[in-house]
Amino acid sequence: MKNKLEILDNNEELLEEILRTAPVIGSGKDGIVLRIDADRVCRMNIADSEVAAKILKVYNPDKANKEYTFLSRAYELVKDNHQGYAKIVRPIYIKKQHLSEEDRLYLNRSGTFLGNDADIILMDFIQGKDITNYIYDFVLKNLGLDYMIDASLEDKFNVVANQLNFEFSSSDGKDDFADIIAQRDNTKKLIAFLHKNRFSLPEGTIEKIRNTVKLINENGIFHNDLSERNIILGDDGEVYIIDFGSSVNEKEDVLIDDMSIVNRLTEMVNFNKLQLDRDIQKNNLIKTWEKYCSTKEKHDKRVVSFVDKDNFISLKNLLQASVSDEGSLNKMLGTIIYIIKKSEKKDYHLNKITEIIKQIILETKFEYGKKILSNFLDYLQKI
Repeated sequence: MKNKLEILDNNEELLEEILRTAPVIGSGKDGIVLRIDADRVCRMNIADSEVAAKILKVYNPDKANKEYTFLSRAYELVKDNHQGYAKIVRPIYIKKQHLSEEDRLYLNRSGTFLGNDADIILMDFIQGKDITNYIYDFVLKNLGLDYMIDASLEDKFNVVANQLNFEFSSSDGKDDFADIIAQRDNTKKLIAFLHKNRFSLPEGTIEKIRNTVKLINENGIFHNDLSERNIILGDDGEVYIIDFGSSVNEKEDVLIDDMSIVNRLTEMVNFNKLQLDRDIQKNNLIKTWEKYCSTKEKHDKRVVSFVDKDNFISLKNLLQASVSDEGSLNKMLGTIIYIIKKSEKKDYHLNKITEIIKQIILETKFEYGKKILSNFLDYLQKI
């Protein structure tokens, strides 16, 4: 790695040229992504690197070290697993860089504010298509809208949303749960369309992602933002995971379960089986709740006490503490059903408990507990 550092440090003039002329292909609040063409890469003369396009990420100070560290660790873990694993984009170089006024004027046109100093990461550029674009292109082709394939992602989304009749929350950001419901309903419409038109991913894609996620998680690397946008289907036939900027090394700090992308993609390509599994699971949950509801000896006395005293804060805390314990949670939910059915203030209790459960769904990190509570909300609407 030292050779690469020395060579690139001696290319300051070329680096300045790149910072003020290379095309911007992505941006966010903390940084900008530039594409370096193969000709400039050749002029860099990077040791042990093929002459192909590269990516240069330009960050505000102290934002790059974390991504580079996680990216390097993940790359080292996966690089020798040639079969059955999604690859990690190769990091090449990190350094601190002073930005001239001309650099800043060019870079800040994208809407990201960069000051006098920045951190930069050089890494391989993966020629291919992220899974979000891959899915939207499939939809557009099946709608006879092939001319939209080369449009921006935002324009593709707007056309797909219009064609599939997506609904959007009118909460103006005041009700996060309403947004989740709208997003969930739109996802169902998209999945139904994909299933109807026999959508598929390149063979082995999901298994490769699963294997790599399992490997890096077992070694204390949690991507924490593993969405369809951060998985590239390479033109070389490989699958690549990119963008480790949100990564953490403690499971307790994870906000987005890395495996959720595997479940989501599986659902897209195997709708019928998963829908059947979900229906069976939901029916089994209802049977469990109704068993606890009908047997007074099995009621959770704490739940009864909190509701009787209108102590909904304590009820929320109790449910939240039990969301990772399926048995305890289902017992409490069965008790709640009994209370609501017998209540003289049914609408009042129903509204209060519904609001509590919505809050827990928004706050909890436990995906299975979240699914139980979402099914429970659907059930409450029928009481």
